[in-house]
Amino acid sequence: MQILKAYKFRLEPTAQQAQRLRQLGGCARYVWNHGLAETKRILDAGEKLPSAFELNRMLTSWKKDPEMAFLTEAYTDNLQQKLKDLHGAWMRCFDKKLAAKAPVFKKKSDNRDSIRFVNFDKYCRLEKGRVKLPAGLAWVKFRQSQPVEGKIKNATVSQAAGHWYISFQVEQETLEPIHPSGSMVGLDAGIAKLATLSDGTVFEPVNSFKTNQTKLMYRIFSYNQLK
Repeated sequence: MQILKAYKFRLEPTAQQAQRLRQLGGCARYVWNHGLAETKRILDAGEKLPSAFELNRMLTSWKKDPEMAFLTEAYTDNLQQKLKDLHGAWMRCFDKKLAAKAPVFKKKSDNRDSIRFVNFDKYCRLEKGRVKLPAGLAWVKFRQSQPVEGKIKNATVSQAAGHWYISFQVEQETLEPIHPSGSMVGLDAGIAKLATLSDGTVFEPVNSFKTNQTKLMYRIFSYNQLK
């Protein structure tokens, strides 16, 4: 079976790379806030929440607005992923089983910007202690404390407490879990007979218990594995 796992490391960008990350993160935050304002307006008007695809179409029109021309300097995938996150946040809010809160506006002062890079195999590369990212970032060093095992699906760069971090989401192959058996076997130890199992199997006391111990334990284990 396949599972998803995340690896998180601290990035060590150059001053120029850190400046570019702040620019990319700022654009992504702006798109989240602008998208949130638009979806609130649409919902308040009693209309249906736009799909992630429809939000991406809106993004194309925003880039053509002279007041939002700076968005053309951003990385499109980062912006589309941010709108996808926004749509997911609204859907969780509407799900009564989850009882999630409505999405909120993000502040620059929080210093918690994040951007996600998808299609890792196509646009990115990973080597020991460094990762190649698109959007003009090139090779960025990071403190790799352990190997990244599995197929990398995406990478998220985030900011926290004045530092930059990168998280790799990977897909790994793992064995199917072994579920506990619903069957049991009982054991009755005695003197005349070494042991009698609940299914009627008898172990005679030939030589000593040690002689029969391996065979006995194997039978108990086998019965306990029956579904």
